[in-house]
Amino acid sequence: MTVSLGNGSDVYYFSGDGEEIRAGNGADVITVDGYFNSVFGENGNDTLTANGAGNLLDGGRGDDRLNSVSYYGGSTLTGGQGADIFSVNNVGDNIVANNNGSTKK
Repeated sequence: MTVSLGNGSDVYYFSGDGEEIRAGNGADVITVDGYFNSVFGENGNDTLTANGAGNLLDGGRGDDRLNSVSYYGGSTLTGGQGADIFSVNNVGDNIVANNNGSTKK
């Protein structure tokens, strides 16, 4: 299933597996708790957080904060355009950062 949040600054929490979430425009805060979810920040300065393995966090345009708080690993965090900040708990997570001011923690 795909959830599209649209314009504006949204706060969204999802618990489950296999969801696709598209934030649209705005400074969105999205948290997923589960496995194999895909979260796309699209436009805006977003905060995307995943707890669980195999998740995809894609910040898109804007200065985003991407967090993987799971100890299972296997998630991919992609920054896109902007000065992004990455935070992971497991060396098995993958970070894809552009050389445009991104920071890895």
